[in-house]
Amino acid sequence: MPCKYVRLRRLALFSLITGLFALGAALLARIPAVAETVFAKGISRAYITAVGYVTSALPFSLFELLVALAVVLAAVTLGRWIYWGVRHKKLKILQSFLRVVAVVMTVVAVYVLTATCNYHRAPVEDVPAADLSADELEGAANLFLADFNALAHTVQRDSDGKLINPYGFQGLCDRIRAQYQTLGDYYNSFTPTPKKLLFSDVVSAFGIIGISFQPTAEANINTNTPDGALPPLIAHELAHNKGVMREGDANLIAAYLTLTSDDPYLRYTGYLDTFGELIAALRLHKKDALADELLKQIDPLIRRDQQDIRDAYAAFDSWINDVGTFFNNLYLKLSGIEAGVGSYRPDGSVVITPAPDGTLRPTVRYSPIQQLYGGIYRAKTA
Repeated sequence: MPCKYVRLRRLALFSLITGLFALGAALLARIPAVAETVFAKGISRAYITAVGYVTSALPFSLFELLVALAVVLAAVTLGRWIYWGVRHKKLKILQSFLRVVAVVMTVVAVYVLTATCNYHRAPVEDVPAADLSADELEGAANLFLADFNALAHTVQRDSDGKLINPYGFQGLCDRIRAQYQTLGDYYNSFTPTPKKLLFSDVVSAFGIIGISFQPTAEANINTNTPDGALPPLIAHELAHNKGVMREGDANLIAAYLTLTSDDPYLRYTGYLDTFGELIAALRLHKKDALADELLKQIDPLIRRDQQDIRDAYAAFDSWINDVGTFFNNLYLKLSGIEAGVGSYRPDGSVVITPAPDGTLRPTVRYSPIQQLYGGIYRAKTA
């Protein structure tokens, strides 16, 4: 067999074996105990720690650089395929194509081992949770609203009254990384340094505010993110690097770290991100009048900060954003998350169940973040 055909065969065989290996690992990780011990606390943790020490020392996002190089190489490769096609060099096209497939399958395999296999691990730990009664919930809502309103006048603002990050990007990242050090062994003890995305305007078009990419062990942050949403976003992306891949869990950890922080700015942005869920919990108990009254008591500064966040994210809205959401939803479902993008922030609900006497009884089921508020409230009032 000619040498050139041997190379083609080896490339095809490598891609096939790599793909089957990745598929096998993904299927094996559907077993929670395997996902927890072999991947989350084993392969993934060791890889992210080793690679993260290197990439954290870089002053730029390696992920972003690799994406830029991939785009350039894709354009060059496509041009070469067209050129070879015109010259009827089909064998060269096939060999180049198989090389591309081999590279893609290698990246996929690394991603599966370091990220996808973590989706089926045990639920997050170290997060307080409690199902409050309707009366307790009313007390919690009043307590947290008072703190929320007070913080609105404590956080730093510019001359126009706009909320600002008082620490700078790196200073804020350091504070959030320090918050993570208070958590237990469920999370990787190593916390990488988040990176600013140079091409933030490009990723904004896709509706992306943050990307955590495990093969480079980096949490990449869109610099167009408003300061009122920045701490929860950084905490969310770092959660992925710490071994928390499910989006709802990452949001829960971000909420816990910000809402329980002693830092006014972090705690305030935690409220900005999640306080609406506390109001929604009241409505689950049909306390709409109280919910409406509490909304009226929200400080005007808070309303302005909330509007600034909405305005900033409205600029991301486009048909390209819809395409990005479609593929993100597809990726999550392929990873075993049936709710897809709906898993980011699951809602509380009221379930009608039959009582022993045959009557139907409504039962409130809180969302994870509503339960988090309950856990924090119980800890404060114990």
